[in-house]
Amino acid sequence: MQNNRKPLYLLSAALLMSLASCGGGNTPASKDSGSGSQPSTSNTSTSSSKSSTITLSVTLENSTIPSGSNFFSGCKPSVILADSSTGEEEEVFDYTKKTTYTIVREDDEKEFGAGDPLPAGNYVAKIRHNAGKNYRTEVNFTVTEATPVTVGFDEDGNPLAGSGVTAIPLSDIQTKTYKDYLGMETFGIHGTPTLDKANLLVIPVQFTNISFPETVNQKGDTVKEVLQEAFFGESEDTPWESLHSYYEKASFGALNIGGTVTDIFTANFADTSITDKNDSSWVHTLIGDAVKWAEGKGTDGSGRTCEHPISRKDFDADKDGRLDGIELVYITSVAVDNDNASAFWNYTSDTKSAANLDNPCVSRWFWSRWDFLCNAYYNNSEEGITVVGADGSEKKVDAHTIIHETGHMMGAPDYYSYDHNEGPAGCVDMMDQNVGDHNALTKMSYGWVAPWVVDGSKDNFEITLPSYTETGKFLLIRNTDDRPWNGTPYDEYLMLEYYTPTGVNEEDSDGYPEWSGVTATGSNAYGHGGTYRKPGLQVFHVDERASSIRKDAAGNVIADGYTNTPRPNNGYSDANGSETAAQKVHDNTPSRSGDLLDPTSKQPNAELAIVTPSGISSFTGSSYHTSFGLMANVFGLDSYFMEDADDADKHYGGSFYSNYKMKDLYKKNYYFNDNSVFHWTFEITAQTDDSITLHIIKTAF
Repeated sequence: MQNNRKPLYLLSAALLMSLASCGGGNTPASKDSGSGSQPSTSNTSTSSSKSSTITLSVTLENSTIPSGSNFFSGCKPSVILADSSTGEEEEVFDYTKKTTYTIVREDDEKEFGAGDPLPAGNYVAKIRHNAGKNYRTEVNFTVTEATPVTVGFDEDGNPLAGSGVTAIPLSDIQTKTYKDYLGMETFGIHGTPTLDKANLLVIPVQFTNISFPETVNQKGDTVKEVLQEAFFGESEDTPWESLHSYYEKASFGALNIGGTVTDIFTANFADTSITDKNDSSWVHTLIGDAVKWAEGKGTDGSGRTCEHPISRKDFDADKDGRLDGIELVYITSVAVDNDNASAFWNYTSDTKSAANLDNPCVSRWFWSRWDFLCNAYYNNSEEGITVVGADGSEKKVDAHTIIHETGHMMGAPDYYSYDHNEGPAGCVDMMDQNVGDHNALTKMSYGWVAPWVVDGSKDNFEITLPSYTETGKFLLIRNTDDRPWNGTPYDEYLMLEYYTPTGVNEEDSDGYPEWSGVTATGSNAYGHGGTYRKPGLQVFHVDERASSIRKDAAGNVIADGYTNTPRPNNGYSDANGSETAAQKVHDNTPSRSGDLLDPTSKQPNAELAIVTPSGISSFTGSSYHTSFGLMANVFGLDSYFMEDADDADKHYGGSFYSNYKMKDLYKKNYYFNDNSVFHWTFEITAQTDDSITLHIIKTAF
């Protein structure tokens, strides 16, 4: 692990063995107490032998810190294990070096951890290091009462200038979307528009051996009417939301998805004729045939023409020469199982055809099963069309799958892991387990929200965040000293969102039936199986840094990697050379992810990782689903939660963030993946149904 401390000689393995030997002798360690002048103080613990004297000493960068700070991040201890006989020294402040801390307030002997927030008072830090024997030392420090600055807001509800937080204009973010950085987009080419309007072409598909019913119920409703509700219905007319109503709410009105549902298209073959059900190449051909048929150009596999032919130009709202999106819903006789996940499943793809302004090409499309769109999850709802199955069971429209797939249509990735041994993002997200809202990384990349950014102008302040779900407001925190935020979604930072079980989260906060109904050994295998049932602060570690390749004027590669592109670009050239466009490197599937600082390494840097309040991830291992939607995954005040004290899922995971507390969540312990130091802690001081107040302090480490 790299750090910013002064260079030290490292003890060799042989010396560590000798330390263990020395510590095992009969001479007890002695203490030599004392303190140096501020801001540094040190104490030593010494063990002597004929061959060497081993000492443990501590120096603090700050011996006076403000209330609300923690010892480790605020005081920044330097703990040195030294051998006077050889002059060799080792920095052992790191917990991986078997160093532990007990923080004691002197007036009442109350104990705290090294990463806990501290009230005003005089303290002693008791430090122990195990190097074959325990070496101990102590150091005194003071926590002073410090009143944080309260962040004020302007008439638009944004933080006032100079308050410690800067509100980024949405217009700035809207020039840095997936459309602007195609290398960060899932398919690397412009997909479905995310701003203003998108017009989708929805085509129901059947095969020669299986057909949609002429009507779906005794009232005479048709498949076309069901799809119209699922894709373009109004919220009040559906059991949950339609694709249109969901994205109208999630985008805060920035995107209006419309379109047309065509007549039913019949493929010219039986679905049973597909012998390799993991080969989906035939779907590309089928899509091309279906679109031509929808234009009125020829007949389908049943010999029918499209009764209401369309014009391609009507489905290119952003005039980029590509159809905004083709969404095919198919009925099949092929059962869902692990052997046909490619061909007869739900997925999104792109033809990568050349754009044509006069005749927009088929580009982004998705392929989705009818039985995933109509299920029994909302069969008790009074709203929406009731679909009666062949067995007489009643089903309702459920748009979750088509909403998730349309997220891919607009460029977002899956945040779950295809390796199936971890759940990096924590499950609660539309692009993770198909529930609730989109997180702020996705919405920034779509151009729907802009962050409030901690700017370093204040070191100690309180800010109240409103509901992210209702307003799109969220806090972005990055190092302000080493390298400030680069102004795009494609960087490394913490993202703080105040989740509320309202809007597009409300229905799923009761537990989405697909997940909450799955049980194993008598208990729910998918935790709560939905979005969080109470408001709470979601914290994510984002590492969406981009890679590019630089070349000199002669075309020779200078270097590749993020160190040369701190601000992603779409490629440029000048007299000194050129640089390729930004490319995505990190992924929530570890086997697909890389490392920008070491291009030869396959480090599993997640692009979006949940930060759990306990500092211990519950989303590692194949059973990570058991933590799905539990309140312990979010930050909050248990005093706010007490009305649900009898519930098994009755408390938050914590209310405080510090580097020391979260060290196990990061691969580099106290550092970001780019080796920079995160200089901030935060603590929740107040919470209501629609807002949360954070006390934020800048620290030494």
